[in-house]
Amino acid sequence: MAAMTREQHRNSDVGSTDFYPANNDNVWDADFQYKDGVRFDNGDSNLQKDWANLVCSDLEKSAKRGSSVAQACLSHMYQEGFGVRRDPKKAFKWCSEAARQEGQADAMYELGLMYLDGRGITRCRSSAFKLLKGAGEQNHAKALFKLAEMQIDDSFGKTNPTFAFKTCLKAAKLNYPEAQFNVGVMFERGIGTNQNFQEAVFWYKKASENGNKHSLNNLGNMYLNGLGVPKDINVAKSLFYAASDHGSGLADFNLAVIYGQCEIDQTSALRSLTLFFMASLKGVEEATRVLKRLKQIFPRRTLISANSEAISNQANGQKIREKL
Repeated sequence: MAAMTREQHRNSDVGSTDFYPANNDNVWDADFQYKDGVRFDNGDSNLQKDWANLVCSDLEKSAKRGSSVAQACLSHMYQEGFGVRRDPKKAFKWCSEAARQEGQADAMYELGLMYLDGRGITRCRSSAFKLLKGAGEQNHAKALFKLAEMQIDDSFGKTNPTFAFKTCLKAAKLNYPEAQFNVGVMFERGIGTNQNFQEAVFWYKKASENGNKHSLNNLGNMYLNGLGVPKDINVAKSLFYAASDHGSGLADFNLAVIYGQCEIDQTSALRSLTLFFMASLKGVEEATRVLKRLKQIFPRRTLISANSEAISNQANGQKIREKL
C-alpha cells in the first residue's frame, strides 16, 4: 500500500500583491482610500471613474507632495490597472518613492518583490534581498517569510538553511500562518535546525489554529505515527478529515491509505477507492498511480461508482464525512 504523504514547504506567490498603506497623513485619508479600494476591487464601475480622475488630479498631486500613502496607492493602482491603464514602470516608480520614506515596510516589501520578479524593473536578487531584509528588520512578517524562501529555494541562488530557519521562525512568532507551517516542516525534518518532533507538532498546531490547511494534514501524520505526540489513529483521521474539508488532496490520499489498510470489506474498500479518486482529482500524482493499479483489481461498476462519488463531492464542496 502507498506510503503516507506530507505537505512540503509552501512558497509565497511572488506575483501577488497585498498592498495596504500602513500610515495616515494630512494629505490623504488612508482609511477612506482603503475602504474605497475594496469597493473598487469588487467591480464598482462608478468608483472606477472616480479613481481615474483622482489619479489625474488629487492623488497624484498628493504623491508628488510627498504623501507616502498616496504614493503607495498609485503604485497599487498601476500594478493592478485599477481605474488606470496597467503600467508596471509607473507602479515601480511610485513604490520606490514610498519605500524611500522612513517606516514604510509595506512599500519596501512590495518593491523587493518587484525586483525579485522583474516587474517594472530589471530583475535584481541582491536589491530584492536588501529591501526585504530592511522590511524584515521592521517586523514585516511577509518580508521575513520571503527572505526565508529565498534562502531555502535554490532557484534563487545559493541556499542558507540556518538563516532560512531563523528568519522563518521570526515570521512564525509574528503569527504568520504560512511561516508557522514551514517552521513545523523544518523542525520535523531537521532543516536548518535540529530535528524536534515536539516543536514540529507545536508549530503545526499554531498554523492550524490560524487557518493553514496544510498543517492539518501534517499534524495528522504526526498522530498517526506517534511523532512528538502519543500515537492515535482516531485523532489522525479527524485531522485528515478536517484538512480534506479545507481542500487538501494529500489528506484524502492519507485517509484512503488508512481505509485501505483496514480489514477489507465492501464499505471500506469503496470508501478507500473514492478517497483515492478525490485525491487524484485534486492533483495528487501518487493517488493517480495507485488508481492505475487498483483499476486492475476492482470491478468496473465499483470503479465507476467511486469515481462518480468523488466528482460529486468535489463539485458540491460537500464535506466527505457527510457523504462517506
